[in-house]
Amino acid sequence: DEPVALTAKCQAEIRQVIYNTGGHIELQPWIYEPCFKDLSTFCSSITTPGQKQECLQDNIDKLQPNCKKSIQEFSKEAESDLHVDNYAYRICKPMAKKFCAEEMAQDTEKPGGALIECMIKHKVHSDMTVECAAVIEHYQILNLKDFKASYNLAKTCRDDFTKHCKDTKTPVEALQCLSEIKMKSVIGADQKETPGVEQLSPECAKELNFNLLQRSESVKLDPVLNKACGEDIEKFCPNVKPGKRRVTKCLESNRKELSEKCHTLLFKRERAIYKDQRNDMMLMRRCKGMIAKH
Repeated sequence: DEPVALTAKCQAEIRQVIYNTGGHIELQPWIYEPCFKDLSTFCSSITTPGQKQECLQDNIDKLQPNCKKSIQEFSKEAESDLHVDNYAYRICKPMAKKFCAEEMAQDTEKPGGALIECMIKHKVHSDMTVECAAVIEHYQILNLKDFKASYNLAKTCRDDFTKHCKDTKTPVEALQCLSEIKMKSVIGADQKETPGVEQLSPECAKELNFNLLQRSESVKLDPVLNKACGEDIEKFCPNVKPGKRRVTKCLESNRKELSEKCHTLLFKRERAIYKDQRNDMMLMRRCKGMIAKH
């Protein structure tokens, strides 16, 4: 059967029905029924409404196919309109009103992921609550586990994945693949060698910039660097809290002592930021006003 396009009014009503379930997964049969077995396997000890969905998201790479598909759809809907995830929305509602009131209204009227993107940009603000920051980071890490759970990335980079990165096996590998294509195109442009250099679509390149911007903020959002430098982090930065580039700065300060694989990858990350300062989360946050002005 051909899929039916729902009216905006109908979509809004459906989102309200989901929100009214209060996060109780038992009242969401589109998740509860296909995920019944996985709930018993991974989330049997959880009783708080909303946290069972979060538990399934945390284990998305281990779920049964039908359950995985349901969680992917739930997560995409939640990213496009955070109201869909009642648990996350209740925790972050005060922060959303404080930092992203316009985007909050925008997603309520026409879901498009504006609110979650705005909240990510303000995650490291000194006024952001620890609880809401944890919810935001949960969605960031989920996107690294499964691109199909990401509303914006799945929508804007689908064709680019197929064209350039179809042999990659994991979301992290796919993001790395797109990042390398972007870097080669930037270097090619610098050296006036653009002919023959692969290019990303403008929409995907913009979304990729935002994802790389997130990666620079915390080593937890850069699994490749975290793995390559795991022993170095344990040796030189055991008490450094992830976030605000603290772990990366610690590694940089111990550069001469780092293992070869960590040193090499750290250099690649620094080169990417040098080539495009938009990939530096802390710089973009601290200099936002000046950048907008000039």
